[in-house]
Parts: sequence; C-alpha cells; structure tokens
Amino acid sequence: MDALVSLFHHVRYRYMKPGEEDRVIGLIVEVFKSSVAPQYSPEGVNEFLKYARSDDLLKRSRSDHFILVAQAGRDIIAMIEIKKYHHISLFFVSGPFQRKGIGRTLLKRALKICRDRDPWLREISVNASPNAIGAYSQMGFTSRGPERTVNGIRFFPMTAALRKPPFLSRSPA
Repeated sequence: MDALVSLFHHVRYRYMKPGEEDRVIGLIVEVFKSSVAPQYSPEGVNEFLKYARSDDLLKRSRSDHFILVAQAGRDIIAMIEIKKYHHISLFFVSGPFQRKGIGRTLLKRALKICRDRDPWLREISVNASPNAIGAYSQMGFTSRGPERTVNGIRFFPMTAALRKPPFLSRSPA
C-alpha cells in the first residue's frame, strides 16, 4: 500500500468495475480475518467465506445489489455492498483507513444512491458484527434487537432512519 498520508488526500469513491471483484474480495477477507473472524465460530467463518466470493460478488452486483468502493492511488481501501437499495450486506474499510471518515463518506454516497432510486425510503438496515456496533452507532444506526447467530454468523440487527425527502421537508411559502 502506498504511503497513507498521500493516499488519504486522494480518495475516489465510485462503483466497483467488472474485473475488480478479486481485489474487493481480498480487502473483505483481509479485514474480516483480522477483525471479525476471531469472534466467530469455525462454522461462522466458513459461512461468511462462502458468501464472500468473487464470482458471487459480481453476480450480485449485476442483479439487485450495488457495490461502491473507495480507492486511494491504485488500492481499493474500502467497500460497501447494498442489497435492494435498503440493506447493507457488506461494509469493510482497510485497517489503516478506519476512523478517518472514509467509511462514513462511502455510506453517505451509498445512501444518496438509495434515496435517488427511492425518495420514500425511510430506513436502511444492517446486520452488524459485534465489533462494528460502535462504528454503526456513530453513523446513526440503532439496535433493533438482541444479538443473533445464524449459521455461526453473529450479528446485531440495526437500522438508521433517513430524513424525509427534501421536497417533503419544506414548509409552504
């Protein structure tokens, strides 16, 4: 990875391009193994890794999901995958770039796409891993229930309420 300081000032946010799936999955797996996997059972790790495959990521991006990435220099340093314009299915930021606003900016851009598609969208959901609850809380998400485990995947259901569309927020003149 290029020097952190110079990269941080030149972050580009964009859709994942065909052919970048392996790089995006590399980022996901690297962050997952260092931050999330230690809290999962072997069943949960295997289940997650079955979902995080390059060919499946590409298929999802061509159906009812979209994927945005943050790129610094030649490196993909963050990604977010949104399902059906209302659920975060994957959201990872490379370790050195965490807590620097990159994830927040990526989320804001993804939410703009969701709202452009559906101005009536009222909330977005995520099944947050235990170690991500603090980050999601700082970005406006609230818990929607106790911790759950499905196929070894531990998560807390969370949602973030979205503001009314601007044209509904204005008072009449």
